[in-house]
Amino acid sequence: NVFAPLIYYSHFFALIPSFFIGLLIFLRDRKSLINQILFFITTTFSLWVFADLVLWASEKPDLIMFFWSLQVIIEPIIYAACVYFIYVFITKKDISLKKKFGIAVFLVPTLLFASTKFALLGFDLTNCDRETTEGPLTLYGYGVEIIYTLWILFFVIRKFWKATKEDRRQIILITTGIISFLLFLASGNIIGSFTENWTLGQYGLFGMPMFVAFLAYMIVKFKTFNIKL
Repeated sequence: NVFAPLIYYSHFFALIPSFFIGLLIFLRDRKSLINQILFFITTTFSLWVFADLVLWASEKPDLIMFFWSLQVIIEPIIYAACVYFIYVFITKKDISLKKKFGIAVFLVPTLLFASTKFALLGFDLTNCDRETTEGPLTLYGYGVEIIYTLWILFFVIRKFWKATKEDRRQIILITTGIISFLLFLASGNIIGSFTENWTLGQYGLFGMPMFVAFLAYMIVKFKTFNIKL
């Protein structure tokens, strides 16, 4: 059912490097909170990509319904984890329970209604594009993703001017990488939802390799995440 090699290329090119750099960083220091969060982000993203690939490659309605619901749950969690990540990366410490609750509260409607008609009303199995009829939860998810992305930008801008010169360089790099990743992912899904052109939406997955490239540069240049490589 996969109509073009781009589907496999876009998915595996995003999944493989993101998972392995997350695993490398995690294994270097398993007790480090920032390493744990980054590994969580790359692992959940890899799971999201795998679920998306199943939607393209499977013709079984039960699998499609299951993995669609799984995607609806995972996607905003990735964005929430990125907010948590940027807080810990910049402040070099964990955040309060109150802030964690504030980040997580937007996920509650998604967790409650992801397996209902509010997420997916139906889809057309007669073609590879599926031509889904999405419920209002999809629009809610896009709104939450925009909120999380703006949250990161406002927090970074506020902290940037108080940082040292070297910290500013790292903040610019990590923010550019993570915002590129989130914007690419969101734009790919939004374009697919509103235009039904899911081929164009495949390019949204290339945001993760860009993020990985920024991480790799920071590891080499600044010995970030305590990896001397």
